[in-house]
Amino acid sequence: MLCWPEFSPQGHDMLDLRQLRYFVAVAEFENVTRAAEALNVTQSPLSRQMQDLEDRLGLRLFDRIKRRVRLTGDGRRFLVEAKALLEASARCEQAAAALASGQTGPVRVGYVEGAVQTGLIGALLADLQADAPRLRVELRSLKSDAQIRMLRDGGLDLAFTHSAPASGDEELAVRKLVEEPFVIALAESWFPPEHAPSIEDLGRTPFIAPPAETKARWRRDLLEACRSAGFEPDVRIEAEELATVLELVRSRAGAAVVQESASRNGVRGIRFYPLPPAFSLRLQVFAVHRRRMDRTAEPLARWLERADVR
Repeated sequence: MLCWPEFSPQGHDMLDLRQLRYFVAVAEFENVTRAAEALNVTQSPLSRQMQDLEDRLGLRLFDRIKRRVRLTGDGRRFLVEAKALLEASARCEQAAAALASGQTGPVRVGYVEGAVQTGLIGALLADLQADAPRLRVELRSLKSDAQIRMLRDGGLDLAFTHSAPASGDEELAVRKLVEEPFVIALAESWFPPEHAPSIEDLGRTPFIAPPAETKARWRRDLLEACRSAGFEPDVRIEAEELATVLELVRSRAGAAVVQESASRNGVRGIRFYPLPPAFSLRLQVFAVHRRRMDRTAEPLARWLERADVR
């Protein structure tokens, strides 16, 4: 209890919060009649409540002067403590309501870099800010398979992955949110503006590709798609992060295959060209979550219901 020791009530009864609210109103109005009107109670019961409070505390809180009341020294000190206790009570009620509605969190969201470029992460955070502004969100950049493992272990509430769990999975639910093509990124000065690179051009152009050590599957799929489209990339540089890849492209280090959404960000010094129709590889982003989500994660479930496929 936020009270001075000498303000502890006699006996073992806790202070009544309603009685404290009455006390604060009388203290601020310095008039029982006006305080009663503000509280929507009658004057006599309010006066009895103030007398009862003084008796319980063993203190004189008010000086009664004709139709007015004024706080004594003890009354002024007790007013500070009473307001603090009421404010703490209000915070407790708000926190309890937030917990009951699952709006405090944290919720843990895993993602692959491609999900950021498509705008999914930004859309999710904007929606949560409006729907559950008190919710704390923890974002974790992880590979797809690591996210699936963490979902099963309870370490994530929602995962944005490039690959989906096996069909018929009874524990996890999956929804594809993004499917988009890849494009070729080249420095603006590499070819004249009116010249789109041909298959022969691509075969003679140095390429930037994902590292074989850390992105083996993606690199294999990418090179196979290029071969199916009719050219063999001449890989000269390995880079993993999209921002690094685009900076290398801009500085004329080579060409790179990137997701189409990377071209929407207005990267200066780079032109983006469509790949040949035979290049069948497409970027996909899936939202994966446990079928039985925790109460805290309900705002994520509501967002998934509203999310549009891109």
